[in-house]
Amino acid sequence: MNGQSCFICYQPSTLRCEKHGEDVVYFCSKAHKLLHCNDDNCFPYKICESIEVGRFLIATNHIPKGNIIFEETPGLVGPNPIVETPICIACYTKVSPKNACSACRFPICQVSCSDHQTICPYLCRFGIEDLSINEICRSSILHSILVLKLLLSKETNPEVYNCLIHLMDHAKERMEDTEYKNGIRIPILVPLKKSLKMNEKHILQAMGIVEVNNYEIYNSTGSAGFRGLYCLTSLLSHDCVPNARPIISHKSPFKTIMMATRDIHAGEMVTINYVHTQKPTRIRQKTLKDNWYFVCSCKRCKDESEFELNPDGVKCDSCRKGQLNPCENNMYKCNKCDNKNDLNFVEHLMNKLERKKSEIDRNDINTYLKFYIQSTNILTENHYFLNSLRRWIIPLYCRPLASNPDVNPTFEMFKTKIQLCNDYLRSLDQIEPGLSKNRGKVLYEWAESSLKLYGGTHNLDILKSIRSALKESIFCLQFESSPSFEYTIKEAAVKTLYLVNEIIEMH
Repeated sequence: MNGQSCFICYQPSTLRCEKHGEDVVYFCSKAHKLLHCNDDNCFPYKICESIEVGRFLIATNHIPKGNIIFEETPGLVGPNPIVETPICIACYTKVSPKNACSACRFPICQVSCSDHQTICPYLCRFGIEDLSINEICRSSILHSILVLKLLLSKETNPEVYNCLIHLMDHAKERMEDTEYKNGIRIPILVPLKKSLKMNEKHILQAMGIVEVNNYEIYNSTGSAGFRGLYCLTSLLSHDCVPNARPIISHKSPFKTIMMATRDIHAGEMVTINYVHTQKPTRIRQKTLKDNWYFVCSCKRCKDESEFELNPDGVKCDSCRKGQLNPCENNMYKCNKCDNKNDLNFVEHLMNKLERKKSEIDRNDINTYLKFYIQSTNILTENHYFLNSLRRWIIPLYCRPLASNPDVNPTFEMFKTKIQLCNDYLRSLDQIEPGLSKNRGKVLYEWAESSLKLYGGTHNLDILKSIRSALKESIFCLQFESSPSFEYTIKEAAVKTLYLVNEIIEMH
């Protein structure tokens, strides 16, 4: 960053932070100032840059877990490449398949939607007159709308454009992928070139920025029909055991809160997770390489046992006592005998289990549980596949469902659910330590089941453990907003905590 230039978009700036001490921070606009500070304080981060990772955020002060690091609204929002039901391309509400703009033919709720008025003349040149709304939603043509908005924002919203255009695009690496190149040329690149009369290089750069940096946005119904580009959130680096997480509102304007999930020391990089934390190293690394073009070298990836969890291990089919864990050269070696097997063996086994899982009715929780128990005879206790089953079973077990509306949970059922929670938390406490969303939900389920199982005994130690779990659950989910499932869990935890406190006070 040169001289008096904006800290986030590099544009010439005369405005400066009056509260920042020796390290003067400049910003080019009020909007960019709000990414640095509020009326009272500067946010506890600074933007740094390196050849290896590009731009990233470093904590300038100690940030206690649960604190907000910063807040921001998306610079741009657009529809997902493919949506199940038609949504308005301007405000993203569900619309009838008959609601199409008479000019551009894209789905809209009303012609007056301001965002639509801006892009409609360009969409008219896409040449999709013969497609129905359902065909548009099932094709990749929606992919181009957020790219179009980014390119148009150079004139319509330069404050946003000047931030987003500096994000990593990996266009070169993407175009070396023949499958990607062929897949985007007809449905995306050709319409954009026809519409904008713009250099292909600029379009590919914008496409790369959108693909690498977009965040999924869920609306008030829980559907993920669209995605957003965030100027500041997009700068956060990845770690397989992150220290922060974004919480995106389900309501417009889809503000994100960046919360510290554990204590972050001054000088420490602020990190989030780009991939599913519960996947093993071989799967995480492949996903990161395929989508973000880097090899992760975090502490977890360097540890062959992944903090001794061995989430990719399978039980030895030779000695029946040990487990086959990953070792060098894509091999798996037993920790009790000389048995070895290769990656193909493990992948074949996992594909077989995934197929069996897909055949189960997701609401048939008893069959799910039986399949889980069968899988424990094959996989090690912290295996990622077992955790995926626990994740689904825990919130549904011991509760009335459409398939079993008159469920009457027994003590044994509650004991089973508590054990499932303990087994899941054993992994989560290592790979999602602190205030993760998953920990918040599972802690509530553990506390609720424990209260129903042991609450009548009025054992003070157990009640205090339940209270502690509920407090931690609420702390994890404190910024979740309605109408998300996490918000519902948080509200339930608050009510249950009130009840537990009353019981404890009676002692």
